[in-house]
Amino acid sequence: MQSDLSAKHKEIESVKQKYRAEASRQLVEMQTKLAQARSRQEALAGKVGYAGIAAQQPGVISALHLKTVGAVVQLGTVLAELVPDSTKATIRARLLPQDVADVKVRPGRADIAGGL
Repeated sequence: MQSDLSAKHKEIESVKQKYRAEASRQLVEMQTKLAQARSRQEALAGKVGYAGIAAQQPGVISALHLKTVGAVVQLGTVLAELVPDSTKATIRARLLPQDVADVKVRPGRADIAGGL
């Protein structure tokens, strides 16, 4: 009877050891995967930092030439046209001398009396 009890205790200890060894192995495996994922995340975060697009000055987008999310573009590709928010604007127009007096410029729009 005592030997059966002793054998069962040894069997229980053996199962516990196997369980701990397997849990330890899985823990190491998951820690390794986590470290790899964090490393990859840092590398990708660096790439994303270079993917941002910003205008040199504030304004309103008047035309958007690229509409595909995640598209890869070549260097120098025009993505959008921007109308600056600045108060100064240069307007180049071809007018007949007699129409110059009819041009009125207001913030946000230009009107020509009588049209062109």
